[in-house]
Amino acid sequence: MFQHLSAEGESASGEPIRRKALNEDFELLDAYSRTVVHVANRVSNAVVHLKVQKPRASRRQTPQPGGGTGSGFIISSDGFVVTNSHVVSGAERIEGMLQDGRTFSARVVGDDSATDIAVVKIDGDNLATVAFGASDRLQVGQVAPSAARMAG
Repeated sequence: MFQHLSAEGESASGEPIRRKALNEDFELLDAYSRTVVHVANRVSNAVVHLKVQKPRASRRQTPQPGGGTGSGFIISSDGFVVTNSHVVSGAERIEGMLQDGRTFSARVVGDDSATDIAVVKIDGDNLATVAFGASDRLQVGQVAPSAARMAG
């Protein structure tokens, strides 16, 4: 499928190896990489890293702190963030952190476990946002980068 570039020299059998020219697959992969970098540059300021604390019962049935992390993206300048329901459902405490280092307390304002979508609210100023795309223009098999994963 993808042909890799090889170095000049000799193979294990002693046959000469010549550097191959860039092929179409490599050029397409490079074009895809440039697209992902462009998307990351456009939306990364609106991606929120979420730290979530949830109650967790231990073997003794005493609540112990549990939780995890997730991500979401800001869809309005007044701080509404779309994320996954499984990330924030049942959370006791949510902290949101932006790429610029600002941190905010967050609270769940909407949660639909059936679609695994939730909305949390952060209170902040000068918040970057992203807009939803036109899903009716997507095609089966089309590759779409995940903006939420760009937060790391």
